[in-house]
Amino acid sequence: MYSFKARSRLLSKVDHLPQHFRLRTSHLTFKLGIHGGLRSKYSNDLQSESKLSLSYILAATMIRPETGHQVKRLVACWGREDHNCIRQLNDIHMFSEFPAIFDEFHQFSCFLQKIIPMKVVLRLRPLFRVAFSSTRHTQTHYRRNLCGLTLIFFGMTDGLLLHAQDPATHIPKEDSFLVHDWQRDPRNPILAPGGGDFDVRRCMNPFVIIHNDEYWMFYAGSDKKGNHRICLATCPKDDITAWKRLGPVLNNGPAGSFDELWCVLPCVHRIGDRWHLYYTGRKKGGGGLQSFTGIGLAVSDDLINWKKISNEPVLQGDGFTDWPDNQGIAGGGPITEIEQADGSILYRLHYTLATGSTDSDLRIDQAKQSVIAHSKDGITWSDKRVVLRPREEALYENAATIALNVWKTPTGWRAIYAGIGTEFGAYSICEATSTDGVNWHRGKPGENLSMPPGKAAWENKMVEYPFVIREGSKLRLFYCGNGYGNTGIGTAVATPLD
Repeated sequence: MYSFKARSRLLSKVDHLPQHFRLRTSHLTFKLGIHGGLRSKYSNDLQSESKLSLSYILAATMIRPETGHQVKRLVACWGREDHNCIRQLNDIHMFSEFPAIFDEFHQFSCFLQKIIPMKVVLRLRPLFRVAFSSTRHTQTHYRRNLCGLTLIFFGMTDGLLLHAQDPATHIPKEDSFLVHDWQRDPRNPILAPGGGDFDVRRCMNPFVIIHNDEYWMFYAGSDKKGNHRICLATCPKDDITAWKRLGPVLNNGPAGSFDELWCVLPCVHRIGDRWHLYYTGRKKGGGGLQSFTGIGLAVSDDLINWKKISNEPVLQGDGFTDWPDNQGIAGGGPITEIEQADGSILYRLHYTLATGSTDSDLRIDQAKQSVIAHSKDGITWSDKRVVLRPREEALYENAATIALNVWKTPTGWRAIYAGIGTEFGAYSICEATSTDGVNWHRGKPGENLSMPPGKAAWENKMVEYPFVIREGSKLRLFYCGNGYGNTGIGTAVATPLD
């Protein structure tokens, strides 16, 4: 026996509800609202005369009455017809873990409709006002056509239950794509340029580890001349704004080297008895993405004093048959450890293949792919593969996919990354899932867009270079704002989906 506690803020399209629920009005409260905007996050190119779009969202909790234990939470929404109607299922995949319960949803809702007739009237006004009326004598299915979609609303009033159905779509399937509900920190940016001459122009590419119970953030800082170096800042875990900047820990290379202008995109990982710092170099001459020609390596015993192992890169942008003449390469991702049958560790580096060349077309100029390479010692890399490409049909990532940040979960792998597309003209943050860490699933276009540019002035044009770290029961995201970090680095948190 379960009881159903609806604690929704917005109306959802949920097709079924559990049967044999213990009905308590104290557990069954439901509020309806409508969110609309000139440019909705989920329906940016919705075509209608007024350029308006609507979303309906449900949040619900399954509670075992005997113990009061919360079993799960559901979040869903309806959007435009050619986007998946379900936006999120938070915490646990209800439809895969409780199939018996959800098989009875429809029977239960039909039963309730018979014993408590109802009427729901939806009125669309410039302010999207919603009105309810109820009767115990008649039942009404109220239809309204909006932007080519026909909606049928069923419901009950008096704080009991509300059921909505969009006949053009169906209940969410097991493979419906879910993204995290990232909550941006209102204090952003937490690390703005200007802490010293070394980062007065830009703070970008955050890579964070936990060391001595503190956050140690390696990032790229730019001086007034535009030279970029790897810098370090630390802060207590309980105060994400109290950063102490230690300045540059890795400087540019000598004249003529691959990193004479820029050292950016740090990746820190412990291999053997030493810390390894991988970074992307940029040299003079050339143009655009092809001037980033290698990933270098420095090592350290204490995370502060670093020594480059060579003035040459350990990884270059070659080795891909689709782009035989490519030189462009960039980091941005972490290293994951893959345990082998013999007990040894295979290191997998996630990085970016920068295949673009200077062009007025964004899709050519900014073309990038997410790739991986493997190593047993952290120095010699092979087995290069493309794991994520731009999608022409997804306008927010039809030019580039970069900085694939990967982590293991109890059910597989998840990743967050940045995409460039013609929709925003710059970066936005997206998500992907995988069962093996190599083949990635992004859902239908629109489903995996996790964080578009925000409303705040510091991030209203782009958000990019995401990095995720676990923080207790939460995930903490670090990312850059406008101008590739010209406005600094911000943070957000979310509850893990799995």
